[in-house]
Amino acid sequence: MATIRERNGKLIADFRYMGNPATASQTNTSQQAGMLTDAQCQNAQGKTKAQIESMANEKLTDARAYSLTSFAVTYNFKISDRVSRYGMDSRSKAICSLTFEGNQPSSKVLHWSVIG
Repeated sequence: MATIRERNGKLIADFRYMGNPATASQTNTSQQAGMLTDAQCQNAQGKTKAQIESMANEKLTDARAYSLTSFAVTYNFKISDRVSRYGMDSRSKAICSLTFEGNQPSSKVLHWSVIG
């Protein structure tokens, strides 16, 4: 929550988290752009590209695509709540790979997989 107030003629923004401190890092992690949760990845099949863009808080462009053909496109996302078994520490996140049946906002996820 942000509060804007005036002090000595200057506007000051004060940012404070007003929820449960124990879940603060969880909330912030899953809302980072380009990341999905493990559950979001596993439940992605059948969702549209527009729905995934909303969940990941990121526009899925051709430049962002891992693989792009005339009939399918694949995007990779870090999984915010799952650590990769190939990483050196807990900062290494597993990857959610989503393949869409085309490259339109209405294109649906055909296949999902978790890497790591």
